Amino acid sequence: MNMPVTAETEAQDLKRWVDNPAFTVVGCGGGGCNSVDRLMRIGVHGARTVAINTDAKHLQRTRADRTILIGGNKTHGWGAGGRPEVGESAADESREVLAESMKGADLVFLTAGMGGGTGTGSAPVVAEIAREQGAIVVSIVTTPFDAELGRADNARSGLEKLRRVSDSTIILDNNRLLKLVPKLPFDDALSVMDQLISEVIKSVTEAITKDSLINIDFADLRSIVKAGHSSTIVYAEDSAREPERVVIDAMNNPFLDVDYSGATGALIHVTVGPKAPLRTVNQVLAGVTTKLDMSANVIMGARLDEECENSIKLMGIITGVKSQHLLGPNAEVGDAPMIGIGARDIIVR
Repeated sequence: MNMPVTAETEAQDLKRWVDNPAFTVVGCGGGGCNSVDRLMRIGVHGARTVAINTDAKHLQRTRADRTILIGGNKTHGWGAGGRPEVGESAADESREVLAESMKGADLVFLTAGMGGGTGTGSAPVVAEIAREQGAIVVSIVTTPFDAELGRADNARSGLEKLRRVSDSTIILDNNRLLKLVPKLPFDDALSVMDQLISEVIKSVTEAITKDSLINIDFADLRSIVKAGHSSTIVYAEDSAREPERVVIDAMNNPFLDVDYSGATGALIHVTVGPKAPLRTVNQVLAGVTTKLDMSANVIMGARLDEECENSIKLMGIITGVKSQHLLGPNAEVGDAPMIGIGARDIIVR
């Protein structure tokens, strides 16, 4: 039952959003749990991690602030057998504990591999629960290799359900790895996607939760993501001597296939060294916004960081972009190959 909104509760919410907005990262199924595990390795300030799975053995190997075995009465901890209906049923069975794990979250990042059983079936249920509690839901998911055949149909069906209960759905295609890192060992190649997802989540979270010279807050993030349009996240790090290069890396990279022309809003955060000149930050800002609509809502933040003496970090959320592969809640899942976001240079740690 929803409590009535009063001036007092609004003031309490405002103070919480300013002082300590609650970010939760939820990994669904094997792929999602792998992304959460990597996020825990690299560390993230200001976010709580939850890993959910029907596979008890895989869950035991996953590092997260909280791990949840879902559907124990149905799967007995043996997994969903590649059947999305089992993953969905398992999540339904565990609705109460899932709701409790995301209680109070202002923003939920949901990550999953689409095409299998647990991730495909449980992700829409988890997103729905998060939305019911008032959280913004940004889903970042991967789609299967072409050679996995029947999994593509599972992925498409799961995406159709997921985008309806997410504020934004960002899709990454595993097939891109065949061109980018074809000679890497299989496990290392898949970890490239895990690192990409975790780095993007980390950059967005810390842009909000860490103090900056020019702060952006949760209200800024909410106004951009809740605009109702397709949105994407761009992220890159490059040499401080070439501010234009970091923009190119973020917006023209192997994973990205998005038309920014006429975009309606952007939340941009730049991290530079203490001695970086004003024109450097302005060059990055101008580079990102050059293709946006002239009346676009642009919100900028900037942080000085001694560790970035020789580099620039850019994180941006851009809304109102055009792509079949970045889905708002009212978008349609197209028939084209599914692609998404990424950084130009990916280091497997």
